[in-house]
Amino acid sequence: MAVGDPGSLEPGSSAGQAGDGTVSAEERKRKLANQIRTEVTQGGRVESQNDFDAVVATGKEVNHTVHLIATVVSCGIWGIVWLVMALTGGIKRKMVVADEYGQILVQNINTK
Repeated sequence: MAVGDPGSLEPGSSAGQAGDGTVSAEERKRKLANQIRTEVTQGGRVESQNDFDAVVATGKEVNHTVHLIATVVSCGIWGIVWLVMALTGGIKRKMVVADEYGQILVQNINTK
């Protein structure tokens, strides 16, 4: 096989991988899709997606109106629960990226 033939591989490279360690766009997309599938099966939802990155969110916003009413009705006792939920609840977002080497990087995004 000649250099440049689709079937030829350089020593140390594998299918979908160039000699410098980078992988093809199709391989990056496949790896990203697998990671997104994993995130979704764990309760996440895709908020946005490009070819090589995506934003996955979990959780939901705290309904402060309901907690205010519950706090007033319970004479302030529910306020403790409300405080904990306000500090720990809400939407959590992750950026999932497939880099040029085929590595999947997951980074938490602070939106507060």
